[in-house]
Amino acid sequence: MAVELGLGGLYPAKEVIRAVLEPKEGETKSILDLGCGTGTWAIEMAREYPDAEVLGIDLAPVPVDGDTLPSNCRFEVDNINLGLAHFGGQFDVVHIRFVGSGLQNFKERMKDVHNCLKPGGIVIWVDADFDYYSTEKFEYHLPATDDNLGGCWSQRVVSEMRRACLRIGSDPIGMESELDAGLWTDPLIDPETCKTGSLYLPVGTWASHDNPRVAPLLKYVGALIGQDFIGAMKLIVPLMVKVGWTKNDVEMWRRNLIQELTDLHVHTVLRVRLVWGRRRPISEGRSVEQASDTEARPDSPSRVSYPWFYVYDTEEVSLKQAEARKKGKNNSILPPIPS
Repeated sequence: MAVELGLGGLYPAKEVIRAVLEPKEGETKSILDLGCGTGTWAIEMAREYPDAEVLGIDLAPVPVDGDTLPSNCRFEVDNINLGLAHFGGQFDVVHIRFVGSGLQNFKERMKDVHNCLKPGGIVIWVDADFDYYSTEKFEYHLPATDDNLGGCWSQRVVSEMRRACLRIGSDPIGMESELDAGLWTDPLIDPETCKTGSLYLPVGTWASHDNPRVAPLLKYVGALIGQDFIGAMKLIVPLMVKVGWTKNDVEMWRRNLIQELTDLHVHTVLRVRLVWGRRRPISEGRSVEQASDTEARPDSPSRVSYPWFYVYDTEEVSLKQAEARKKGKNNSILPPIPS
């Protein structure tokens, strides 16, 4: 829900998505949600676009209520790491969210995902940054360690998650570099349709704003992210134990994290990286039909616009922002994982 509040809806590039999914006589629009989790996004898209067919894919069966499931939405069990050739060229919209930590050889998986698009179809990547940032200035926050007790425990946890993912064969480093660079040089994607973005979400209820309508939104988003983070601590225990940490280690991280969120003395933000672009048309030399992208304003005047969502229109700007976020990261040293 926090991501939807930040985006003002289910997806970025709203005008583009609506144009792509506009009904056409004799043609059924199709949406693929890769790594669909609980199926919420797929179900909501099926309701928003009742004339489209929506397919959600995940490693485990999705627990859904057949009585309330929209008739144009279905789910399948599949593994992205095994390839997606069976979905080649079938979808107008492909959405893939928060699965980067589980993907192997990210660059190859990215090719597989983009091959699922029809010509002119749009892909939307949404994934977490394994680096957390301090305050609304979005500067890197050093993790807490025995040598840096004043550091950030949320940063320590996500840093350990990145290390653990690398140890089990996933490719979070590839995910970070590929998505931060955007899709401008991808041979399947039309560079004129590409954008990247950063959505910064406060961790905890510390955030404030001069606008009295925006301040409660930031606090609510922060409360949701804090709750999600604490809940996720239970889920990461098996992974941390597998790579060498003990349950007591993870429990200590959890206690310190809760204390950090309660005291509000550490102002931390989670960055969600967003990347999108449309597949090139079949005809050589022909560009994809453009649709206006009104990302800077909310859907309606009554909706409060989230203040910490930034869209980058060019590869140069996207890479410049990525470079700026690296400031201070060379000073981050984690202790060795116990053998």
